[in-house]
Amino acid sequence: MKTPLILSTVAATAGVFYFAVQSAPTAQDPSIAENAAQELAALQTQFDTERATLTEQTAALNAQIAEIEGAGQGQQDALDDAIAQRDQLTADL
Repeated sequence: MKTPLILSTVAATAGVFYFAVQSAPTAQDPSIAENAAQELAALQTQFDTERATLTEQTAALNAQIAEIEGAGQGQQDALDDAIAQRDQLTADL
């Protein structure tokens, strides 16, 4: 009694999978492959453009950081000189 039910379920499942496989688009369809290749090329171009932009922005930010660090070092040197002069004046007193 259970065997026909099991066999009919297996047959129905196999039929569903066969239909799904037959109706699915394949890579052999040239229009799908061409569309995928064009989309991939467009994404690659977009990636390259964004990467170049980010590289330029990174270089500009690194230059700004170096400039700020240089200015900060100059201020630190001036502060150290002022402290040394104060210490010298305090010692002279």
